[in-house]
Amino acid sequence: MEFEYEPALVEQAAFLAARRDPALECDLHLAVDPLYAIPDPELRQRAFEEAYSSLFTRMGLAAVLPRLVDEFPRLTQAVGTCVVREAPRGKAQSAELLGKPVENSVAYTLMIQLCPASLLDVVSLTPLMRRELLHASDIVDPDFGFVEEPLPGIPAQQTLIRERYRVLWDVYVEGRLVRAGRLDGNGVPKLRTHFLHAFSVRGGQASPADFDRIVSAGRLSHRQLRDWAVSPRSVLAAPAPASPADDGQVRALCPLCGFPTFDWYPFPAPGVVGVILQQRPDWNPQAGACRQCVETYLAGAPLRHPAPAASPQGTCIPCCGHPPATVITRQA
Repeated sequence: MEFEYEPALVEQAAFLAARRDPALECDLHLAVDPLYAIPDPELRQRAFEEAYSSLFTRMGLAAVLPRLVDEFPRLTQAVGTCVVREAPRGKAQSAELLGKPVENSVAYTLMIQLCPASLLDVVSLTPLMRRELLHASDIVDPDFGFVEEPLPGIPAQQTLIRERYRVLWDVYVEGRLVRAGRLDGNGVPKLRTHFLHAFSVRGGQASPADFDRIVSAGRLSHRQLRDWAVSPRSVLAAPAPASPADDGQVRALCPLCGFPTFDWYPFPAPGVVGVILQQRPDWNPQAGACRQCVETYLAGAPLRHPAPAASPQGTCIPCCGHPPATVITRQA
C-alpha cells in the first residue's frame, strides 16, 4: 500500500514536532531557511515540500499510520493507496474507503483525515484509528457482507435506522478490539449508554444483558446489524408484550416500516389495500399498518373512490356528516 500525504499536513506536523525538540528545530531551520532564496515561486514551493517531506520521515511521523494499518491484513490486501489529508477539526478525524471492489484488482483507496497534532500523540491516535480501520476492514470482508442499500420508511425513520446501525456496528467493533487486547475497554461504558438509549422503544426496553450479547459476539454480519436496526425490538432477548394504548389500540410493530405504533390505520378502507399491495405485495392486509405508512403510500398513488352511499338523513357518510354539496371525484 502506498501512502500519499497532503503537503500542508506534512509541513504542519513537522513544524509542531520541531517546536517540541530544540535539536529537531535546528534541523528544520537548516533545511528550510536557505530555500527562501529561490527566486522562482514554483521551484521554491516544490523545494519546501521536498524538505518538509524529508523531515517528516526523519522525525518518524511517516511510520505512524503504516504501523497501524498493518494490523489489519485484509485491509492492506484490498487497498492500493492510502491518502492522508488534514482534518478540519478533531471530530472529523476518520478513515473512509473510496471506490468499489473489482475482481482480481485492488480498487479501493483508503482516505484518512487527521489533525497534524494527532501524529505527535500516538497514544490518543492509536485507539481512534484502530476503531476506524476495523470498520473499513469489515467493509472489505466478504463474510461481513457489507452492501449499500435503501432503507425503509420516511427520511426521519431512515435517520433513526442509520443511528441504530452505527451504534450496533460500533459495539461490534469495540468488543473485538478489546478481546484482541488492542483497546483497554474504557470506551465500553459510553457505548453501553448509547446502545440503551438507541434501543429503548415503546413496548420494549434494552438491557445491559442485550448489550453484552452484542459486544461479546464473535461474528456478526451487515445483514444482522441492518435487520436489528430496522426492527429494534428484535435485539431484545425477551421483548415485552404489546400493551393496549389509552385509545384502545394495540401498540406493536407496523409490518410495513418495522417501527412501533399505536396509531393504526382504520381498515377496511375501499381502494387502500390494493394501492399498498401494488407497492408491497409481501404485505398481509390482516396484519394492518400504521397511519403514517398508509398515508405515505397513498400520497404517491391516485385513488378511485367509490361514490358514497346516502344516509337516511341525506348526510355524507364517510367524512364530516354534514349535508352533501357538490360531489367531486378524483379519477385515476
